Amino acid sequence: MFFILIHVDERVYTPEVQASATPVVGMQFISIEQAYAFYQSYAKLAGFSIRKGGEVHSGGIIKTKYFVCSKEGHKPLCIDDHSKSKKQFKTRNRGTIRTGCKAQLMICTVDGRLYTVKRFVDGHNHKFVCQNDIHMLPAYRQLSDVQEEMVWELGTLNLGPVKAFHIMRKRYGGFENVGATVDDCKNFRKRINSYIGEYDADMVINRMTDKKQYLADYSFEYSVDDGKRLTGLFWADGLCKLNYMEFGDVISFDATFKTNR
Repeated sequence: MFFILIHVDERVYTPEVQASATPVVGMQFISIEQAYAFYQSYAKLAGFSIRKGGEVHSGGIIKTKYFVCSKEGHKPLCIDDHSKSKKQFKTRNRGTIRTGCKAQLMICTVDGRLYTVKRFVDGHNHKFVCQNDIHMLPAYRQLSDVQEEMVWELGTLNLGPVKAFHIMRKRYGGFENVGATVDDCKNFRKRINSYIGEYDADMVINRMTDKKQYLADYSFEYSVDDGKRLTGLFWADGLCKLNYMEFGDVISFDATFKTNR
């Protein structure tokens, strides 16, 4: 571990600064987010990832903020006392990426407007990740809004997250260009399904209410019980009404019922 204390002319670093620049003492940023983005870009090029560390508050302002290596610290020891429980618990022996790395970037401010780098520790006690594998680090794995929309739309076509990932891999020209993994696609679909499972009735009512506004012949009514749970739905568009006027009762058969998910 060693400290790099290089004094330079104080100047504000704008977002246009080159991502390959090395943090030095005296650099100034206009916000904590800008400093974090700068250090994250530096870490990605160097071959490691970072996370936000502790902070010091004073007068309602964050006076000091630390950004540390993702391998900073050590995994806390978990001592489980099951003596009072009748059930036998099994704990998973999970590994840890923490190595006690001391690398960090500390920024400070006086008025909360400009943040100055006061300490930059560049020494790591672990190996770096090569650029070909840097996209596999959790800090750099993220589905973009366009990719999330693609996973959702492919799901409506009965294509699962695994197939959606391989389609994106083909489209972007390789695994490393997707920016995420198969598990990230699966987790996104799981979150969407969990959300829909809780608000599915609200989504149906909102959709039919919207149709009622721009379709003149569209009718829609619904009923709920004392617990605000949906108990009944009725809707009819112009074609349904014409069929009823012509034939009276109409029986409709859904030949695709339960043939897919």
